[in-house]
Amino acid sequence: MGDQRNQMQNTPRRQNTMTRMLAAARIKTEEIYDRFDIRDNTIYSDAAAVKITTRKIGDTLGLRSKGTPYETRVVRKKLSQEDKDIHKFFQGKSAVALTELVQTTPLDTEENRKLFMRAFILWIQKVFLLPNSTSSIVPNALTTIFDLETTCKRNWALHVHDFLLQELKKAKQNNAAAIHGCVYVSHDNIFS
Repeated sequence: MGDQRNQMQNTPRRQNTMTRMLAAARIKTEEIYDRFDIRDNTIYSDAAAVKITTRKIGDTLGLRSKGTPYETRVVRKKLSQEDKDIHKFFQGKSAVALTELVQTTPLDTEENRKLFMRAFILWIQKVFLLPNSTSSIVPNALTTIFDLETTCKRNWALHVHDFLLQELKKAKQNNAAAIHGCVYVSHDNIFS
């Protein structure tokens, strides 16, 4: 069965389909980059002008768009010793390391459940909400793992919004080849 699946995935038709899909996504991302106006956080398309707002991100991704915002970066001086240890443990973790933590952490104790929740929160940010081209997680993702009691009450849409705009502006100013951040939000709002 495994050999059949590998043969199916490697057929020329499957490869051509994937290549076309990736090329279409790249064209759309380049369009977003070209049409993004830094001054008013708006992406202009042929059909309309789409202002990137926290509410649109929340609606698109099903994230909470109200509540207490996360800090934009970790200030180590303000952290308790326990939070400093947590920060040190997760700092620089790659998506692969986070995936392994999520998949292998037993949920038998409260400490392991917290480890799993922190790893999962960082993993979903690294893979989907705050992706970047480096292998490790972005520093502002670490602000989300200290107070697990308020995770559901936080403004996740603002967290994604701020990172996406920061990365779009950085890409535009530096004439970068890649855009980081949850570009899916822009694709969904402009090209759907």
